[in-house]
This record gives sequence, C-alpha cells and structure tokens, in this order.
Amino acid sequence: MEYIDNLFLIANKNQILVFIISIFVTFVESFFPALPLVAIVGTNAIFLGFTRGIIASSIGSCFGTFLLYYLSRRFSNTKFFKRIKNNNIDKISIWIKKQSTVILFICYASFFVPSFLVSISAGISDIDYKNFLCSMIVGKVCLFSIVSYIGNDLDGVLTNPIKIIFILLIFLFMFFVSKNINKSIK
Repeated sequence: MEYIDNLFLIANKNQILVFIISIFVTFVESFFPALPLVAIVGTNAIFLGFTRGIIASSIGSCFGTFLLYYLSRRFSNTKFFKRIKNNNIDKISIWIKKQSTVILFICYASFFVPSFLVSISAGISDIDYKNFLCSMIVGKVCLFSIVSYIGNDLDGVLTNPIKIIFILLIFLFMFFVSKNINKSIK
C-alpha cells in the first residue's frame, strides 16, 4: 500500500508529465488493440482527475484513431492492405458504407466493439473525413466520460448501490447494442 501512496505522490508532483504520458499511452493504444483502453482511461482519471483525465485520454486516442484512419485510407490500395484484408474487414467495410455515421458513433462509444477494426474499415470504405471525425470524437468522449467518472469516484461507485446499478445498466445497454452490431456485421 505504501508503494501506491508513493506513486500518487509522484504523480501529484509531476502533473504535466503524467498528462503527457496519458496522451502518449492512449495514442499508442489506437494502434495496439491488445492494450486495455478502459483501464488506461480509468487510470488517467484516477491520476489526473475527471476533467483532465477526459481531456488527456481524448487527445491521445482521437489523434491516434484519426491517424490510423488516415493511414488506412491513404494506403488502402497497396499490396500490404490487400494482404491483410480478410472477410471480417471486408464485411465491416461494406456494413459501414451502408450505415450512417450514427453507427460509427455507437461503435466508438461502446466498450465491446474493437475500435481498431472500425478505424481501419472506415478508412478503407472511404467515409468522409468530417463525418468520421465528428462521430469518432463524440463517441470517444462519451465513452471516456463514463469511464473517467468511474475512475475518478471509484470509492463512491463501489459503495453506492444506485451508482453501481446505473453503471451496470449503461454497460448492459452498450453490450446489447454492440452485440446487435456484431450480429449485423456477420
């Protein structure tokens, strides 16, 4: 426990460094989907507070996601993309073309839909920059707000049954929405 207290003291003394590291980690997560985004955003909220945690997470993740989208769009006709294209990416690309940008918002606001694949598929499917940016930013900010709220008020969330029920309902709603999205892709 002493180690954790020392970690919090160091983080409080170096808020700018923690902010920069938070941006960098969420940026890198956009390219490596194995990293747990929800845990990273929650940790940012714990160390930086609710507002600064959302800002740092949003800046890093939105820039990383947009860069991934841009690279996917820019190099979609190269040999590399032709090699990695598979049925899942083709299905998602076709599905995203058919749907509106509201679906992109739901995908980015959901905990259970892999945003890495959504970003690549959106780039391949030639969705307009403005529509992509708007849907992605709003979706991620909504997701990060929920996760940051939990991370910032972890004691209150764990001890207040009403908050637990409310958060569980949000998780269930997002799970069922993403489950329906995954079914319609397959």
